[in-house]
Amino acid sequence: MAVLKVMYPQYYAKQDEAEQRAAVNAWHRYLADYDYRVAQAAVDMVVVSSKYPPSVAEVLEKVRAIAAPEILDEAEAWQRVTRAVINGGGREEFDKLPEECKAVVGSPRQLKDWGSVPEREYDTVVASNFMRLYRVRAQKAKEYAALPASVKGVLGEIKMLGAGDL
Repeated sequence: MAVLKVMYPQYYAKQDEAEQRAAVNAWHRYLADYDYRVAQAAVDMVVVSSKYPPSVAEVLEKVRAIAAPEILDEAEAWQRVTRAVINGGGREEFDKLPEECKAVVGSPRQLKDWGSVPEREYDTVVASNFMRLYRVRAQKAKEYAALPASVKGVLGEIKMLGAGDL
Protein backbone atom coordinates (compact mmCIF):
# COMPACT_ATOMS: atom_id res chain seq x y z
CA MET A 1 0.00 0.00 0.00
CA ALA A 2 2.90 2.35 0.68
CA VAL A 3 3.95 2.19 -2.98
CA LEU A 4 0.41 2.91 -4.13
CA LYS A 5 0.10 5.88 -1.75
CA VAL A 6 3.31 7.38 -3.11
CA MET A 7 2.50 6.69 -6.76
CA TYR A 8 -1.13 7.89 -6.54
CA PRO A 9 -1.12 10.55 -3.78
CA GLN A 10 -4.32 12.31 -4.88
CA TYR A 11 -6.32 9.09 -4.70
CA TYR A 12 -5.23 8.13 -1.17
CA ALA A 13 -4.99 11.64 0.34
CA LYS A 14 -8.71 11.79 1.11
CA GLN A 15 -8.80 8.53 3.07
CA ASP A 16 -8.97 8.68 6.85
CA GLU A 17 -7.10 6.22 9.05
CA ALA A 18 -10.00 3.73 9.20
CA GLU A 19 -10.33 3.67 5.40
CA GLN A 20 -6.58 3.19 5.01
CA ARG A 21 -6.62 0.31 7.51
CA ALA A 22 -9.56 -1.26 5.66
CA ALA A 23 -7.69 -0.91 2.34
CA VAL A 24 -4.57 -2.54 3.77
CA ASN A 25 -6.65 -5.41 5.19
CA ALA A 26 -8.46 -5.92 1.89
CA TRP A 27 -5.26 -5.99 -0.16
CA HIS A 28 -3.65 -8.29 2.41
CA ARG A 29 -6.59 -10.69 2.23
CA TYR A 30 -6.15 -11.23 -1.50
CA LEU A 31 -2.36 -11.13 -1.73
CA ALA A 32 -1.28 -12.83 1.52
CA ASP A 33 -1.00 -16.28 -0.03
CA TYR A 34 1.48 -15.15 -2.66
CA ASP A 35 5.20 -14.70 -2.27
CA TYR A 36 5.89 -11.10 -1.29
CA ARG A 37 8.39 -10.59 -4.12
CA VAL A 38 5.92 -11.82 -6.71
CA ALA A 39 3.17 -9.55 -5.36
CA GLN A 40 5.57 -6.61 -5.26
CA ALA A 41 6.69 -7.23 -8.84
CA ALA A 42 3.04 -7.44 -9.92
CA VAL A 43 2.24 -4.10 -8.27
CA ASP A 44 5.30 -2.58 -9.92
CA MET A 45 4.20 -3.87 -13.33
CA VAL A 46 0.77 -2.28 -12.95
CA VAL A 47 2.08 0.99 -11.51
CA VAL A 48 4.43 1.65 -14.41
CA SER A 49 1.70 1.05 -16.98
CA SER A 50 -1.33 2.79 -15.49
CA LYS A 51 -2.27 6.38 -14.69
CA TYR A 52 -4.82 5.16 -12.14
CA PRO A 53 -4.49 3.12 -8.96
CA PRO A 54 -4.78 -0.60 -9.69
CA SER A 55 -7.55 -2.88 -8.54
CA VAL A 56 -6.77 -6.13 -6.77
CA ALA A 57 -7.89 -7.93 -9.94
CA GLU A 58 -5.29 -6.10 -12.04
CA VAL A 59 -2.52 -6.99 -9.59
CA LEU A 60 -3.65 -10.61 -9.38
CA GLU A 61 -3.63 -10.81 -13.18
CA LYS A 62 0.04 -9.81 -13.12
CA VAL A 63 0.74 -12.25 -10.25
CA ARG A 64 -0.69 -15.04 -12.41
CA ALA A 65 1.44 -13.95 -15.35
CA ILE A 66 4.54 -14.12 -13.17
CA ALA A 67 3.84 -17.18 -11.05
CA ALA A 68 1.41 -19.40 -12.97
CA PRO A 69 2.71 -22.66 -14.34
CA GLU A 70 3.08 -22.73 -18.07
CA ILE A 71 0.14 -24.43 -19.69
CA LEU A 72 0.39 -25.29 -23.37
CA ASP A 73 -2.12 -23.85 -25.81
CA GLU A 74 -4.27 -26.41 -27.61
CA ALA A 75 -2.13 -26.50 -30.78
CA GLU A 76 1.05 -27.19 -28.79
CA ALA A 77 -0.75 -29.82 -26.72
CA TRP A 78 -2.03 -31.48 -29.90
CA GLN A 79 1.52 -31.56 -31.30
CA ARG A 80 2.70 -33.38 -28.17
CA VAL A 81 -0.13 -35.89 -28.43
CA THR A 82 0.53 -36.44 -32.14
CA ARG A 83 4.22 -37.06 -31.39
CA ALA A 84 3.17 -39.66 -28.79
CA VAL A 85 0.82 -41.33 -31.30
CA ILE A 86 3.54 -41.39 -34.01
CA ASN A 87 5.94 -42.94 -31.50
CA GLY A 88 3.51 -45.82 -31.01
CA GLY A 89 1.49 -44.66 -28.04
CA GLY A 90 1.57 -46.89 -25.01
CA ARG A 91 2.42 -46.23 -21.37
CA GLU A 92 5.86 -44.73 -21.97
CA GLU A 93 4.59 -42.15 -24.46
CA PHE A 94 1.52 -41.42 -22.35
CA ASP A 95 3.71 -40.77 -19.29
CA LYS A 96 5.75 -38.18 -21.23
CA LEU A 97 2.66 -36.04 -21.86
CA PRO A 98 1.88 -32.99 -19.70
CA GLU A 99 -0.79 -33.65 -17.06
CA GLU A 100 -3.50 -31.69 -18.84
CA CYS A 101 -2.90 -33.69 -22.04
CA LYS A 102 -3.09 -36.95 -20.09
CA ALA A 103 -6.39 -35.87 -18.56
CA VAL A 104 -7.91 -35.27 -22.00
CA VAL A 105 -6.40 -38.34 -23.70
CA GLY A 106 -7.52 -40.53 -20.81
CA SER A 107 -5.28 -43.57 -21.18
CA PRO A 108 -2.27 -45.02 -23.01
CA ARG A 109 -4.72 -47.26 -24.89
CA GLN A 110 -6.36 -44.18 -26.44
CA LEU A 111 -3.02 -43.14 -27.96
CA LYS A 112 -2.68 -46.57 -29.55
CA ASP A 113 -6.26 -46.45 -30.82
CA TRP A 114 -5.70 -43.03 -32.39
CA GLY A 115 -2.73 -44.51 -34.20
CA SER A 116 -5.11 -46.73 -36.19
CA VAL A 117 -7.56 -43.96 -37.14
CA PRO A 118 -7.39 -42.95 -40.83
CA GLU A 119 -5.14 -39.91 -41.26
CA ARG A 120 -7.84 -37.59 -42.57
CA GLU A 121 -10.17 -38.40 -39.66
CA TYR A 122 -7.29 -38.11 -37.19
CA ASP A 123 -6.28 -34.67 -38.51
CA THR A 124 -9.84 -33.34 -38.45
CA VAL A 125 -12.26 -35.08 -36.09
CA VAL A 126 -9.85 -36.38 -33.46
CA ALA A 127 -7.78 -33.17 -33.52
CA SER A 128 -10.85 -30.96 -33.21
CA ASN A 129 -12.33 -32.96 -30.35
CA PHE A 130 -9.04 -33.08 -28.46
CA MET A 131 -8.39 -29.35 -28.85
CA ARG A 132 -11.91 -28.42 -27.78
CA LEU A 133 -11.69 -30.55 -24.63
CA TYR A 134 -8.11 -29.45 -23.93
CA ARG A 135 -9.03 -25.75 -24.22
CA VAL A 136 -11.66 -26.15 -21.50
CA ARG A 137 -9.34 -28.23 -19.31
CA ALA A 138 -6.46 -25.76 -19.71
CA GLN A 139 -8.71 -22.81 -18.84
CA LYS A 140 -9.86 -24.56 -15.66
CA ALA A 141 -6.24 -25.35 -14.78
CA LYS A 142 -5.22 -21.70 -15.26
CA GLU A 143 -8.11 -20.49 -13.14
CA TYR A 144 -7.30 -22.98 -10.40
CA ALA A 145 -3.59 -22.12 -10.47
CA ALA A 146 -4.50 -18.47 -9.99
CA LEU A 147 -6.38 -19.09 -6.76
CA PRO A 148 -4.73 -18.25 -3.45
CA ALA A 149 -3.61 -21.28 -1.41
CA SER A 150 -6.27 -20.58 1.23
CA VAL A 151 -9.04 -20.80 -1.38
CA LYS A 152 -7.55 -24.01 -2.81
CA GLY A 153 -7.60 -25.43 0.71
CA VAL A 154 -11.27 -24.62 1.16
CA LEU A 155 -12.10 -26.09 -2.26
CA GLY A 156 -10.18 -29.23 -1.37
CA GLU A 157 -12.12 -29.58 1.87
CA ILE A 158 -15.43 -29.13 0.04
CA LYS A 159 -14.42 -31.70 -2.56
CA MET A 160 -13.50 -34.17 0.19
CA LEU A 161 -16.97 -33.72 1.64
CA GLY A 162 -18.38 -35.00 -1.63
CA ALA A 163 -19.52 -31.77 -3.26
CA GLY A 164 -18.41 -33.07 -6.65
CA ASP A 165 -16.16 -31.63 -9.32
CA LEU A 166 -15.39 -27.98 -8.73
